[in-house]
Amino acid sequence: IVFMFYETEQPGLTNDHLVYHGDALAKSYTLWKKQKAASCRFRYLERGSPERWAATPMGLAPSQPNIELINTECYGGPKDFDKFPIYGKHAFGIIAELFSPKSRGTVTLRNADPTAIPVVDCNYLSDPLDAEVLAEACRFANEIITEGA
Repeated sequence: IVFMFYETEQPGLTNDHLVYHGDALAKSYTLWKKQKAASCRFRYLERGSPERWAATPMGLAPSQPNIELINTECYGGPKDFDKFPIYGKHAFGIIAELFSPKSRGTVTLRNADPTAIPVVDCNYLSDPLDAEVLAEACRFANEIITEGA
């Protein structure tokens, strides 16, 4: 997963004002607790979400590396992404995800002690095709943002 964020001066293009400006987060949270509405709602986790099919939406087999681009309507990410756009600033992101990578990691026992932490080797992007596909996904996503679809 690669997070790419962009700043914009165009008000209303993002939802940062619903989360980061003033006391917006507290208001959104209160609205969520009372009505299950507001910016805290994530519709994809509701009951009745569509089942997952064996093939991707493009008809690719699970063994074929492919990408998905996901846009965010406000700034966000892991907890170390803490430079929030406040005081009239706006940011949004696009996330490039690599699905069905060729690279494979391993998990092995450290020793005979069942309480010992296992040895994990993620081996991310060790297959050259994975690195190439993800790099192209990032290039394509940037092109969409900077030049339009």
